[in-house]
Amino acid sequence: MNTPAHEPTATELVMAMQHASGQELIELGRRFADQLDREKTLRDNEINQLRRNTQRLDRAIAELIATASSAELLARACAALADICSVGPVLASGIDLGSHRAMPVTIQRSDVEHPVPQEYSLTAGSAEARVVESGVPVVDRPVDALRELFPHVCTILPVVVDDGPAVLIHIAGELDSARANSAELLIEVLGGCLQRLGLVARRTRQLELLRSSGIIRDQPPLAVETGAPARAAWTEPLTERESEVLRLVLTGASNTAIATELVITIDTVKSHVKRILRKVGATNRSELIARHSATGLTNRPTAQP
Repeated sequence: MNTPAHEPTATELVMAMQHASGQELIELGRRFADQLDREKTLRDNEINQLRRNTQRLDRAIAELIATASSAELLARACAALADICSVGPVLASGIDLGSHRAMPVTIQRSDVEHPVPQEYSLTAGSAEARVVESGVPVVDRPVDALRELFPHVCTILPVVVDDGPAVLIHIAGELDSARANSAELLIEVLGGCLQRLGLVARRTRQLELLRSSGIIRDQPPLAVETGAPARAAWTEPLTERESEVLRLVLTGASNTAIATELVITIDTVKSHVKRILRKVGATNRSELIARHSATGLTNRPTAQP
């Protein structure tokens, strides 16, 4: 078997030219010019590839930002990663930290059809478990449940939502630095979009609850139409803790009782109540309870004569 001859670099040719003369110098000069042309072509190709990747990344980010559902968001993200990274399978799996399991939800591959795998355990010591624990991408073989889809190594990246990993992304193979940087940027945007959708969904649920309780009502667009000052619009969702405090406030519980129930200080309760009043547009605690009570009376069935 013949070993291919080493092709000298431009630098090596320059060094050889310093000790040559006559026809040898002319030949080295010709080879030097050819080598410069080849190196320039390679650089131009790399620049064009970077430009194309940047354009793909820009389009993908714009599509993610415009997406209004989590399922579609993950599907678009996987498709974009497969396109940008020029690889086979890309898999997105939701993480359940309580049960230490992951549920594959969408897969993107261009070569052959493959069903979405079944849920799998985040086995201690596995590449997936290390990614969840550290929040850092890992290049390694996946858990056994994913070996049919990823028979060799894959790049596993976490999607962080609310300061914790919420989704795992598997990308076939090991990415070079340029593709890895693009993938990490896209996944960071994906995490932000998932968090935004979660906040919108939570705010919508809370708004419906507060409206059904009569705590907030749709206000006329202009205060002058009613002769009363306009109540501030409810634009910021309650946190989980604020929702718990609100539930207890509506039962008539005192700050001391709420603090005991939730194992927090009275000052913390007061701070939560203050933020709740601001968010729902109530002047004070009494108004908050009165709105709820008034609606409860209104919604009771009237007695039959």
